[in-house]
Amino acid sequence: MSYMKANDDSEWTTGRSLDFTAAYGVDQKVPNNFGRSSPSLLDENTMYYSVTNGQSKESMSCVYRATAVGRFPDKRWTEDPEPAYCISGRDRYENGAPDPINV
Repeated sequence: MSYMKANDDSEWTTGRSLDFTAAYGVDQKVPNNFGRSSPSLLDENTMYYSVTNGQSKESMSCVYRATAVGRFPDKRWTEDPEPAYCISGRDRYENGAPDPINV
């Protein structure tokens, strides 16, 4: 379930989920992932979010982008087929590379 506000002065209300077209490659790039999390809007039609499958040396974490067309609340979001950035748990733990969510 999602939550939304009509404007800054209104109360939070339950909303509907995003109309979202997921890219096929996410489950191949990050198998057994926990779903999409930590969304952040760059602008009204561009969203970045993370996808991860754990915190071990064998894990993989990626940042993906989705773009929207249409007007709120009927925007249609489409995920890019390739991630904007990925890092393996091995690179993160052994080489000190940053977590994708912090990049």
